[in-house]
Amino acid sequence: MIGKFKNKMFNCGMKFFQPIFKESLENELQQTDLKKIEDTLIEIRWEQYKLAGRLVPIEEVGGAIGNEIEDYWTNHTVLDNWFLTAKDSIEYCDRRFSLYPYFREYAEMDREHDNEIILDYGCGPGNDLVWFSSQNKLRKIIGMDVSRTALRNAQYRLALMGVDSLNAKLVHINDQKSELPLEDGSIDFINCQGVLMHTSSPQAILKEFHRVLKPKE
Repeated sequence: MIGKFKNKMFNCGMKFFQPIFKESLENELQQTDLKKIEDTLIEIRWEQYKLAGRLVPIEEVGGAIGNEIEDYWTNHTVLDNWFLTAKDSIEYCDRRFSLYPYFREYAEMDREHDNEIILDYGCGPGNDLVWFSSQNKLRKIIGMDVSRTALRNAQYRLALMGVDSLNAKLVHINDQKSELPLEDGSIDFINCQGVLMHTSSPQAILKEFHRVLKPKE
């Protein structure tokens, strides 16, 4: 009797939850299909930018020596999201900043940077490159990173913003070489968020920051 009662209860439960499970599965499949379509459209757009010469070239500096740090960040790129439109890309930056109140203010990312040359050291997939480019009329923005995978995304997102090689530069750097391929006093502002603690020579990099920054008037 108890066994039959359990079976009846199980069957009743399945009849009740089956429509819910079905709807949930259909929604999940629909989301999966939409994601596949979006990914395909992004790939098409990437190829279009490539053929049109709209991607900012990635310069190689320091040779392809590589080490554990570079390998890790190439295989574990932070927040490596690809977007279909420039609007989506910028809105993602806004959502990201909303998680850290006053972050932009303390990092001086919200002050006016018009006509400046900005270095984003450890730029990753280009979140801050996108933000600076969308908020200011920059003379130039330079993104440097040890991960070529991340820089490839940055290429695409800058192209979405309509930023070309006249106004941007991307550099694939080597963690084992701290020297920056920049002239003395050539940079107005350096953005470097959550990066130095992951490098092999943070003190040497800070010295390089001091060298390339324009002296205060």
